[in-house]
Amino acid sequence: VKPSNVLKVNVGIFIKNSSVALKRKIGIHSGMNPYEKWAKSNSLILSNLDNIYKLNIEHITESSLRDDLLDFYRGTSNFIQKMKVVTLLISLKIHFQ
Repeated sequence: VKPSNVLKVNVGIFIKNSSVALKRKIGIHSGMNPYEKWAKSNSLILSNLDNIYKLNIEHITESSLRDDLLDFYRGTSNFIQKMKVVTLLISLKIHFQ
């Protein structure tokens, strides 16, 4: 079906994007990525991630990097952001120790 009016298409896109943004703000919409849902439904995943983080943050000797990682990990409840920090910590441990 071909759109009949560009204005209608633009209004429809704006409404869709606004509703998705609102759902993300209030925590209903998590996107197509299932990791947030898995982490919220299983507390063992988050506790395991926290344990890995605590074991590996001690290996960071540079204080500015360590402070940035601490802020980044503790400053968010987003599972993906926490996974990025843990991935970095494990990679540094594997390659530089």
